[in-house]
Amino acid sequence: MADAGYIAFCITHVKRPFGQSVDKWHTVLLENYKMASQRRLKM
Repeated sequence: MADAGYIAFCITHVKRPFGQSVDKWHTVLLENYKMASQRRLKM
């Protein structure tokens, strides 16, 4: 389930590249978001 932080992250940090499938791009994006969230929690 996408929360507001995830949506904001998508909008502000990422420009979707051309030539990639949406599913693959979403998977990569979600992994990046998880890592960013974990770093934020550790701080």
